[in-house]
Amino acid sequence: MKESVLRTRAFESFVWYDLCNPGEEELRNFSSEHNLDFQLVQDVLQVGHLPKFEKLPGYDFLILRAFVNPGKKQFNTLMNLTNKVSFFVKKDKLITVHRAEFAFFFNKDRKYQSCDELLLELMNDMIQTFHEPAEEHVNQVTEIEKVIFLNNQGKLFLEDLYHLRSESRIFKKLLGITERTVSSIALPEANNVSLQDLKDSLLELNLQFSEVNDDLQELLQTYLSLEAGKNNDVMKMLTVFSAFFLPLTFIAGVYGMNFDYMPELRAKLGYFYTMGAMGVISIGIFVWFRVKKIIGS
Repeated sequence: MKESVLRTRAFESFVWYDLCNPGEEELRNFSSEHNLDFQLVQDVLQVGHLPKFEKLPGYDFLILRAFVNPGKKQFNTLMNLTNKVSFFVKKDKLITVHRAEFAFFFNKDRKYQSCDELLLELMNDMIQTFHEPAEEHVNQVTEIEKVIFLNNQGKLFLEDLYHLRSESRIFKKLLGITERTVSSIALPEANNVSLQDLKDSLLELNLQFSEVNDDLQELLQTYLSLEAGKNNDVMKMLTVFSAFFLPLTFIAGVYGMNFDYMPELRAKLGYFYTMGAMGVISIGIFVWFRVKKIIGS
């Protein structure tokens, strides 16, 4: 089991405590040491907790989720696609608690004037992680369009389409909740521009995933319609063949019943008459199909 890590960084006006992968007992002691409500701290232990913001006496509490690349495997659950970070914001300290390590936690070398400034940068870093899946989903939609409409070499698997649509739907819902959570945060006027940029990024990402989700729904319907059309073409071809061969098979069946008395079987030109009748019937069916535009152009 991975051990917990507590990193502390002191800035001019506040201290940043970053606690990674803590156990329940460690969290209890940590919350007592920093005067945090342990009931809120317990939210940190809930794996699938959604983003939320609470303003409490003495500090603010915030939960956000960041994208975690699951690799080549196909995951379509909130827990496998994202990980959460919990923020406890006081005037003189910022506390972050999380299970997974994030690269953007290690490049905070500049001097921050306040907790809010560092908080906004961390929030922005978390939101920017969703640009990777957004770009990947847009590219995959483009490839699917090529397979469906341009007959590119490649096979479209409904399972892949299902996983892609499930992921885009999860991201869309998560970003919608995140957008509402961020909208409820009130910061000093000096940070309004950064906060608004954050909201704009969320709106852009949400619209991107909404568009991907709508495109995938339309592509799925188009794909199913095209597949149904191909099946109809096959059935049409089989019907045409059946229409030609059914009367011919009937004639062959009649004269193949081997009755003792069938005068036509003794006729000198019986074979030629029968073949001629079959030919006339076939030509008649062909002409009728052409007139009705069932075959040909």
